[in-house]
Amino acid sequence: KKNLIIKIDKNGFLEFEDKVLTSDLLLKELTQKLISNKSTIVEIHADKNIEFGSFGNIIELARQAGAEEFIFATEDPQ
Repeated sequence: KKNLIIKIDKNGFLEFEDKVLTSDLLLKELTQKLISNKSTIVEIHADKNIEFGSFGNIIELARQAGAEEFIFATEDPQ
């Protein structure tokens, strides 16, 4: 099974499945993906310079969508 990947860039923009989304749209799309398989792992890749609160907000949003397992990674600015 394929992990779902959310990317957060240094400006706090969210990317999911090659689309830049608002938090509301991300919640909707994640929920649709997780309905069929709640055991899918959600990977959160974030720029290492984002505020911790932004990271926490995305974790909470993913939990609301039904995510139960996470992998976290920080990325150096490019």
